[in-house]
Amino acid sequence: MQAASSPGKTEAAKHQRSTIEFSDLKRSPQTAPAKTPTAFPYVLVIGSSQDAHIGFATARKYAQKRFPVFTSMIADASGRQWYQIYYGWYPDKNSADDMAATLKQQGFHSVLVRLAPFALQIEPDQTRAAGESAETRLAALYLIGYRIENRLLVGAYKDSDLSDNIMVAQLAAAGLTHRMIRR
Repeated sequence: MQAASSPGKTEAAKHQRSTIEFSDLKRSPQTAPAKTPTAFPYVLVIGSSQDAHIGFATARKYAQKRFPVFTSMIADASGRQWYQIYYGWYPDKNSADDMAATLKQQGFHSVLVRLAPFALQIEPDQTRAAGESAETRLAALYLIGYRIENRLLVGAYKDSDLSDNIMVAQLAAAGLTHRMIRR
């Protein structure tokens, strides 16, 4: 849903491309994928914001209620950076479309189905202190990861080209090594 412009709107609100309504949504269980992560190429985009603080706060509300959300930073064709919030992973377009319809009925105003079969897998790092998890370091970057087959993933991408991926530098700065995989 495009954010409507209105007098008195905060500067941050002017930079939102999607508005996410946090309502009394009834959570549909997202089962962990079975054996092969390459079988789940579809995701739902439920929100975007140019302000990572706003997007992260919203995504965290969903994650704390155990919704299958995760996040990514992307750049659009004009180079503007967007914080995106994704919901779930699906084996085919029909199941993604079905969940998109369900979410719209339950209060989400903007749900987009995307083919995004690639993700960044965060590699285990044995050199870090045991108390500082990869999830903690991701959160410091305003990112929420997700697990498929006990692997920590972040983002969702249509192809494996990382040449313009803004998250790569962020992950490296946080000491997180990664590799591109099929989901």
